[in-house]
Amino acid sequence: MVIGIMAVLAALVVGLAGVVGDKKSIAKTEAQIHRVSTLIETYRSKVGVLPPDNANNPTAPTNTSLFYELVGAINNGNGTYTTPFGDVSATTLTTACGVGGIINSGSAGDIEDRAAIKRLLKEISSQQTNIITVNGESITVLSAMSDGPNGRTINPLFYRIGNPTNGTHHPNGFDLWAEIKTRSGSKIIGNWKE
Repeated sequence: MVIGIMAVLAALVVGLAGVVGDKKSIAKTEAQIHRVSTLIETYRSKVGVLPPDNANNPTAPTNTSLFYELVGAINNGNGTYTTPFGDVSATTLTTACGVGGIINSGSAGDIEDRAAIKRLLKEISSQQTNIITVNGESITVLSAMSDGPNGRTINPLFYRIGNPTNGTHHPNGFDLWAEIKTRSGSKIIGNWKE
């Protein structure tokens, strides 16, 4: 009898661990989306526009140059941009992200121009970014970490500027979301209410 009770209690504890783990992953993803949403709004107030998106491919893992726009970059004038977290080429930005460059950048040779760069994202952990290789070159994307059935996974954040005709949740703003894998299945978490 005692062994039976212990087995039932163990089953309950194991079952609850999955639910608690899912809620923790969801809460961490919501916090990351809130943090990045706040940075995007700060970017809009300082730069005057929203960071560009890749309207032609909004669900690609590298659908946005958002990371580079938020950290700011120096335009070296030779087809590369230098950020505090490494270099990226304009070719890779075009191929992977669908943008021709980084708006939040300044010329390497102009001190005043470089001083105008907005360094909004100053600290980043490995759980908040993911390195993806495109055409042999690495590109950094903002991500959210979740604990799923196969362990920890890094999930890219997707970003899309809204307008009244593209089905976004924020026609005058932007949608920011991640699709995370939890123990109970996939879940889309965005900067909107269901």
